[in-house]
Amino acid sequence: TPVEIFGFFLAGLFNNSSYVIMIAGAKNIAPSMVGLVYVCNVVPSFAVKLTGPYWFHMVSYKYRMLIAVALMALSFIVVAIGGITDNLGLQLLGVIFGSTQSGFGEASYLALTAFYDSRVALTAWSSGTGCAGIFGYAWVIIFIEGFGASFQLTLFCALVIPVLFWANFLVCMNVPHIKREVQRNLSLDEPVVAFGLSADSASTMGNPIHGSTALSDSTGDCKRTGNTIVNAENTVNTVASNIYSTKQEGDSSEVDLSAAAAVMSMRERIQATLSLWPYMVPLFLVYFAEYAMQSGVWAAMGFPVHNSNARDKFYEYSNWMYQAGVLVSRSSGTVWRANMTSLWVMPFLQVTLLLFFVLDAYYMFWYDWSILIACFVVGLLGGAVYVNGFSLIAENVRPHLKEFSLSAASIADSVGIALSNVAGIFIQRALYDYHGLSD
Repeated sequence: TPVEIFGFFLAGLFNNSSYVIMIAGAKNIAPSMVGLVYVCNVVPSFAVKLTGPYWFHMVSYKYRMLIAVALMALSFIVVAIGGITDNLGLQLLGVIFGSTQSGFGEASYLALTAFYDSRVALTAWSSGTGCAGIFGYAWVIIFIEGFGASFQLTLFCALVIPVLFWANFLVCMNVPHIKREVQRNLSLDEPVVAFGLSADSASTMGNPIHGSTALSDSTGDCKRTGNTIVNAENTVNTVASNIYSTKQEGDSSEVDLSAAAAVMSMRERIQATLSLWPYMVPLFLVYFAEYAMQSGVWAAMGFPVHNSNARDKFYEYSNWMYQAGVLVSRSSGTVWRANMTSLWVMPFLQVTLLLFFVLDAYYMFWYDWSILIACFVVGLLGGAVYVNGFSLIAENVRPHLKEFSLSAASIADSVGIALSNVAGIFIQRALYDYHGLSD
């Protein structure tokens, strides 16, 4: 429904705002170690996304959102207190809380789109996350430059965001009934039979991509309730029919979209994740390149470069233009649908832009405010890979693996961001040394 679409948009906006606010305020937290702030803002999210697909099914979506709301509020408070007491360690701890929240919320909402029209829901979510970039930077700039507030006061005022995040989940998100009761009736080996897979061979696991299979069951009439398939006579006790049922009308098969995440074995989860590499590699590359630019190169550019305030200004406006590009492209998921070739070409264009910015930061052959155009293009590429990558996953994986796959694939961008932020520390230091800069 339109309300649910708007709910996904707001969810993306609020969930990612805390992350962006910390990025926008990185120079207020650690002026000469922006890359360190980026690392603290990414590694916890990476850990959540890496492990989440193996335990998310044990926590309901409602409780996941409560945890995310609490972590967001705690993040703002701890960073603010750390700033007031001039305690860098405390500020970084607060950044870590925010990163955990961001990853927790993103992986959960991506998985939740499996129960809706996925491309529409993913586009709404992606558009919201793109808008979060503009919103987060605007929040910081308006409060600090417009109102003359400190970064700490800016964070205390931001405590309204987790409240709105929770209200949106309760009011706009008509979360479907997600039935995982089948989990109690399965033994360790039964999920393999249920999915038509062999526990003895990786090849029979099959590639979850490009195809959809379901086991049919002929016992009793079946009907759909919400997003689950149940037996009308409540007499089907076999594993297969608990997960898949064939409607009596026609030959099409229906799938309980929530069951797989609860009953897959560890081996199946790992195999399913690894088989998503055609989508995860582009996500990794595009995010590695763009965040290496943000945390490393753009933090060491300014007009003139030896002016600290000029570097701070360029850092803010380059990221603002980047976020504008992200917003445009992440909102285009239902307008332009990339194919696999396009999905792979865009990351390599992004890597080319990274090399360009590194060389430009050294030799200054295009060194004025017009270079913000290139920053906008960086955002366009990154946002397009994000929305189309996850949309293609939702469209191409087998239905019973959609929820799991959308959550599992989210680790790719986090790996890219985490590694790029480490690289960004060295890039910024190298540029500072080359130009004789210090903060």
